[in-house]
Amino acid sequence: MSLLRPDILVIGLDPAGLECALGAALARLPVVVVTQNQHRKAGPGGLDILNRIRALGGKVVEAEVRFRDRHHVFVGGDTIAARRIVLALAAPPVTPALAGLEQAPRWAPGQAATSVLVFGSGAHTPAMAQAARAEGHRTLLVTPEGLLPGFDAEAVEALGANLRRAGIEIHEGIGVEGARVERCPEGFLLYPARTSVAQDAPIGFSHWCSPLEGLPPLDGLALEEASIALRDGRPVTGAGLATTNPRVLALGATRSPLADPATARAEAGLALAFMLARKNPERALAQLPRIVHGPLTLIEAGETEAGLAQRTPSGMRYYRQPLAGGGMLKVITDKQGRPLRIVALAQHAPGLMAPLLQRLADGRPLSDLASLPLPALQEADAVAALGRMALAEELSTPGARLLLRLLRLLG
Repeated sequence: MSLLRPDILVIGLDPAGLECALGAALARLPVVVVTQNQHRKAGPGGLDILNRIRALGGKVVEAEVRFRDRHHVFVGGDTIAARRIVLALAAPPVTPALAGLEQAPRWAPGQAATSVLVFGSGAHTPAMAQAARAEGHRTLLVTPEGLLPGFDAEAVEALGANLRRAGIEIHEGIGVEGARVERCPEGFLLYPARTSVAQDAPIGFSHWCSPLEGLPPLDGLALEEASIALRDGRPVTGAGLATTNPRVLALGATRSPLADPATARAEAGLALAFMLARKNPERALAQLPRIVHGPLTLIEAGETEAGLAQRTPSGMRYYRQPLAGGGMLKVITDKQGRPLRIVALAQHAPGLMAPLLQRLADGRPLSDLASLPLPALQEADAVAALGRMALAEELSTPGARLLLRLLRLLG
């Protein structure tokens, strides 16, 4: 049995963990990735990253893992004492707890189907429904709660209208308790059981799919030996990335059930900054955008609805700019004009968000964007319009009006 001493040990194949390992390898740091015998589940993109890590001098090991104590990990026949350890195990997909659903076939992109029932309320559900619809299948999006709980209500309503225009049927508020699936001559029927409205007609479908994920496979890691506490099946991480063992970080689906592969690179960058430069990731983590992909992409960043609810309404300013195709751009600022929350629903949402996210990160006022130069005219107009709204409000204060009068007198 040998003792390895890399700078960073990454356990698992979650996209955030792989990006973290790749970043460390690019920085020429000694890094070891342990796939926990899930190598074949990495997918083409994950396998490419693993190959790049190897090419950069990193080590990839397919073996079982178990903590010996707070500082050492058993990996196969070796012991690893890394300066930092990253837990990044991908969560497996799960079947919704709908009685009888196991009778129906699960749909995958490219598979023939008459009608596809997409079940879930997360950020990946609309994209999955749009993928089924794009292949010409009748698509039914069924949510146990609202369409996107926790997202901006106005933006979600606009996104729902866009999905309906695309031919996707949306059934909201259908919980799993009391609902059942039965076979019929045409395929299968979902009999809803709703608590707030009367019993609805059954929903017919031939296949189903769902983005729902279970808990990361942490059993067998002996986390208790490393003094890593769990809550609801995931490591306790407080406001940052570190677990109750400061040497061990949790990323991606291991850290949060709301993990988004689209922000994996950003989360990995925060983890590397924390591990190498002790830079606290708490504020940056809170500002990571939440993304719903589609023809109209929905992106939110900044404080959540719950966080804004704790603020005094008189201390906030609201700015909204409609966009073509039913989209919108909305920014909520404090009294000084500094963005607190940004919402974009647009075909080119990432381009719209870039300058706004910079103001959010820097704490600079929205009015700075009044004359923002951007190459795409529509994006420049939309963002600059918000900046002009904020600038006009700043100039409407008594102090600003007095200053303007003084400037006129002075010529």
